[in-house]
Amino acid sequence: MKELILCKYGEIALKGLNKSTFESMLVKNVKRRLRFCGKFNFTRSQSTLYIEPLSDDIDMDEVMDKLTKIFGIAKLCRALMVEKTMDSILNDSMEYLEEALEGADTFKVNAKRADKKFPLKSPEICRELGGFILENFPHLTVDVHNPDVNVVVEVRDYAAYVHGKQLPGAGGIPVGTGGKAAISHKSQPQLLKALIAEVIPEYDRERVHVSDIKKAFSWFNILVGAGITEFTLPEEEEQSEE
Repeated sequence: MKELILCKYGEIALKGLNKSTFESMLVKNVKRRLRFCGKFNFTRSQSTLYIEPLSDDIDMDEVMDKLTKIFGIAKLCRALMVEKTMDSILNDSMEYLEEALEGADTFKVNAKRADKKFPLKSPEICRELGGFILENFPHLTVDVHNPDVNVVVEVRDYAAYVHGKQLPGAGGIPVGTGGKAAISHKSQPQLLKALIAEVIPEYDRERVHVSDIKKAFSWFNILVGAGITEFTLPEEEEQSEE
């Protein structure tokens, strides 16, 4: 099975002509946060960032935890990539979702048919997969309002993706793209800590307190408000010996 992570954009999807700039910064930030987790392939398409692990020993739980703290990602999930055929969607999804479905009492199916050339429409995909799940897990019942498991099928350009639980992301826009104060120093402490961890992943969590973080954001916003947006250190002059 080929598992990857789908990261759905939040505000980035609304940026119009500047969208590619925001996407590029998001990918840069994601690569920086995941640099010690292993090697990945990154693809952008249809307001989604696809993150494909290139080895089997990558800790996907750790990766998901890091991604939830990156600004610019509205929601994310682990997903199974399958061929764009109904047979593959039905058969492969059973093995992938087996653990979640075995421990549930209710479920529902949602389908998103972005590729309009796919022969079945969204309601037909839901009906086919829902019936197949009931055949394989007869203890389940359908609950469209408050299911234990929400099975989602996304039929996109090059493949279909099956997933269950989605996690909320940090939302907002990627760090490094804001031309004005992106966050108030009066924001909730957990939000301030998440953003600091995004910018400085290795900051000393024992010695740096919330009050310190608030001061840093306050100073940063004052500088940005004054039009000072370049924070790179000047390059040192090279010294030569004769």
